[in-house]
Amino acid sequence: MNTEGKETGIVIDDARLDSTWAGLSKKVAGIEMLLHWKEAAMLNILASEVGATGHIVEIGGWMGGSTCIIGNACKDRGIPLVTVDHWADRVVNQIYPWNSDIFDTWYGNLKKGGVDGIVIPIRGESFEVVKVWWYPIAMLFIDGGHFDGIPQKDLAAWTPFVSPGGIVAIHDDFKPDVAEICKTLEDQPETWTVIGKIETMRVYQRVGEDDNIVRIPNPYAQGRLFDSFPTEGGRW
Repeated sequence: MNTEGKETGIVIDDARLDSTWAGLSKKVAGIEMLLHWKEAAMLNILASEVGATGHIVEIGGWMGGSTCIIGNACKDRGIPLVTVDHWADRVVNQIYPWNSDIFDTWYGNLKKGGVDGIVIPIRGESFEVVKVWWYPIAMLFIDGGHFDGIPQKDLAAWTPFVSPGGIVAIHDDFKPDVAEICKTLEDQPETWTVIGKIETMRVYQRVGEDDNIVRIPNPYAQGRLFDSFPTEGGRW
């Protein structure tokens, strides 16, 4: 895949994916993730180079694999990564029945990956958390719930905050609800353009002007999320 373009100014070809993963794989060795290595490398490159205004936000952190991938890019840039998840392991508890609350596992993997100091966890359903959010977003990674209309809720709730030039990456496009939100963006060419697809991940960029971006000061969120980083154990 090659996503060289006027839109992002970011070049992602096979050679760059290979070289990125060669360095990144050592940093995330032993951390469980549900990403193909090419998807992981692409996320890292995008987070390293996205130039839009705003924060980098991950919807769905699971065991911490993708958090470490994106977090390493944020660490290099000296910026925080915000991860939103309930960490209740409601879907994969058939695999991990003894560990229905996986927050501590997630945070332990962040420590292994060396990014525990720059990731800000917000615990809750993403479409509830968004009610106290008002920050612009430069890059949004959607990989939360994949069924029961959850992807649609995530898309509707969070994409209004994505700045012009900002990126939305969506994982697992083979799942029906996820495929539907990809189509939703692709049906809005005046607002979103496809800039890449690799394995089961699609990447979009917001085009156009700033007029429709949500900028609503919220007294419940203002000054609370980004004034400090987590203490030991991932909690303030």
